[in-house]
Amino acid sequence: MVIIGRKDRIDLPALGLFDVEAKIDTGAYGNALHCHQIEVVKKNGKKVLAFEVLDPTHPEYVGKAFIAENFSNKLVKNSGGQTEHRYTIKNTVIIFNEQRSVEFSLTDRTNYPQIRCMMNDPENAALANAFEAPFTLHAKYRPKSLRQTAAKGGKKILVFEGGESSRFDEYAIQEGINGTIRVMRHLGMTAINATAPDYQNLIIRNSSWIRARVSGMFQSL
Repeated sequence: MVIIGRKDRIDLPALGLFDVEAKIDTGAYGNALHCHQIEVVKKNGKKVLAFEVLDPTHPEYVGKAFIAENFSNKLVKNSGGQTEHRYTIKNTVIIFNEQRSVEFSLTDRTNYPQIRCMMNDPENAALANAFEAPFTLHAKYRPKSLRQTAAKGGKKILVFEGGESSRFDEYAIQEGINGTIRVMRHLGMTAINATAPDYQNLIIRNSSWIRARVSGMFQSL
């Protein structure tokens, strides 16, 4: 009997990935591979699936686009219980010296670093401007949320979002650290200088969800 932990190490030779961390989910019916730049392109007159693995901030990222000639798209239920279309490929996985052919659905789970706060509150707005995340989103209080409870107690609070659960996104982590140091300096709590951002903070005052009336795959022309 082999005991598999919540996280273990696997090899994906065809993708040039060795000893990479994999999250084990006993409640999942399939396998997911975090990718980006996922798109169907034409190669020698034939449609193929192109994608990149690892994030640009990963030390082993090389920016190589992988091509899958055999692929399909399937309805997959995500961790939130919602059904979505994803491209799927088959790949060889090596775990505990055992080799298996496994089907992966490809998905980009990146959550770009952002600050959520009540920009109508001058003090909150000042803290958000000091944090200087790539995006600052004006977000109303949700009933019974931590932000609403803190506001009722006269406390100012910013919510930072970035990366994803159970996975370290170096870029999001560094943005969170830099922003925290900038806020602390703004409040006179430290004399440390944080790295100046190489972007202009974008303030978003209105946002909404757009949901498709029918399921399907989006492909830009």
